[in-house]
Amino acid sequence: MTDHDDQTPTRADFRRAAALYLHRRHHDHAGVNTILADADNRQRCSALVLAAIDLAFQSPYALASPAGIAGLQRVADTWPKTTTTSITAGRGPFAA
Repeated sequence: MTDHDDQTPTRADFRRAAALYLHRRHHDHAGVNTILADADNRQRCSALVLAAIDLAFQSPYALASPAGIAGLQRVADTWPKTTTTSITAGRGPFAA
């Protein structure tokens, strides 16, 4: 098995997913394309999609609400860019 075979979302995938949502919210097509290209270059496209879905399911707020946007911004800005640790044990991306 190679590294790209495991598409379990990591913190880096959640960070990309949060940034993807935020770029889309601002109609920033170049930003969306940059995130998609980065995921493709890293062979993490499936993980990006799974992370985006998980963000929507795990958020206690509507993602378009002020609290949801703040949570997405926190994930995009403060989570590590690279790590192999996945999100588990009830510590979702919207935890303070």
